Amino acid sequence: VVAGESVRSPHHACISYPAAASRRIAVQSLSHLCCRILHHCATLLCAVQGVLPEYEAATATYCVLEALAALHAADVVFGDVKPSNFVLRSLYPSIAHLLNPAKPKGRLDVAAIDFGTCVSQRHQGATPDTRVTGTPMYMAPEVLQGGHSIEVDVWAAGVMLYQLLSDRFPFWDLETHQLDSVGPQGIRDGIMHGVPLFQQDPWFSRVHPS
Repeated sequence: VVAGESVRSPHHACISYPAAASRRIAVQSLSHLCCRILHHCATLLCAVQGVLPEYEAATATYCVLEALAALHAADVVFGDVKPSNFVLRSLYPSIAHLLNPAKPKGRLDVAAIDFGTCVSQRHQGATPDTRVTGTPMYMAPEVLQGGHSIEVDVWAAGVMLYQLLSDRFPFWDLETHQLDSVGPQGIRDGIMHGVPLFQQDPWFSRVHPS
């Protein structure tokens, strides 16, 4: 339906990106299309209701990285990687598993939505993107320093994986509901100077050291 090429992985991380001549228009159109089709699906974070086991978090993140790789291959920056911008395309765990935990959970099928912050790097040439885009807790240092490229998506995917495994963010020793107390300067300080926190749980109990 949307002009362009489609990339689909074995893990069903599905994303479409347009040819160079219509890249930005088609990406925006895809955003609206996805919102209409997937409005009934749960976002990744709402669906898991907390943390994911290591294998499931890895599977979801693999899907996210494959979707980002497709965008980056076309020199497009997603710009706002976070769990609420990825949805489950089907019920997970499956109804069969909910009725009988001995049954398989089914396929963890993740799709990207909300392409409103996508930027084509080809259109910008050698000029760095100086816009501040994204969600503060997932922002990379490059965003706060006034220039960024595809690396900000990789950073945000790492923050997202940390959150899926621990239900926390890497630089603040707070529960998710306490994050409002951090404030803009605290967020900036954490991103620019913070050290990722790997406390006892889950990092030494439920997550493999590698």
